[in-house]
Amino acid sequence: MKYYMTGATGFLSAYIVRDLVKEGHEVVATDLAPHPEFVADMVGDDAHMKQVTFERLDVTDLGAMILSMKRHKPQRVICTKGRNPWAWPSRPAGQKASSRQFTRPTIGRAIGVFSSLLTK
Repeated sequence: MKYYMTGATGFLSAYIVRDLVKEGHEVVATDLAPHPEFVADMVGDDAHMKQVTFERLDVTDLGAMILSMKRHKPQRVICTKGRNPWAWPSRPAGQKASSRQFTRPTIGRAIGVFSSLLTK
């Protein structure tokens, strides 16, 4: 099966990629700043790394995401994309924000796009 994963080179995501490829699945690993060497360390096997395709992708760029999904034609999507709310530049100075405040709308848009592309 072919999986399409957003935020795929983060700490927890790399473990998911490792488990998927060891089960024989292909993974399209997308991330705003991909780190293939980190995922390769987690997977630990060059043969399994041949099942992983890395792509730089910003999930907030709707056009790029649609083109990527059409090109790769995944059968399943895993959205692990996240954002550190303390690094978000638009929050008022000194005010902390909940991760839900910023992550939920982005994930909601991504899920909507994924759903529409997978049903076509």
